Amino acid sequence: MHMRNITLSVDEDSYRNVRIVAAHRGTSVSGLVRDYFRSLQAEKTDTNRQIEKLFEVMDREGTAGRAGSRERDRSKLYDR
Repeated sequence: MHMRNITLSVDEDSYRNVRIVAAHRGTSVSGLVRDYFRSLQAEKTDTNRQIEKLFEVMDREGTAGRAGSRERDRSKLYDR
């Protein structure tokens, strides 16, 4: 996996406090930021799940990606 470098600007007090937190957790500031990014990537909100369900229904009914397709019964979306 290729790792990207990023540059962050934070005030001195914040940086000092984050370094202390990192030391207590046995990691680095970079490690904390990397873990935070991974946690963001892993999150799936209810909205994202609902959108995924909608696309699944549309795929099953063959309506995904077709402009002007007829309107679907909303109850079908909520039953699944």
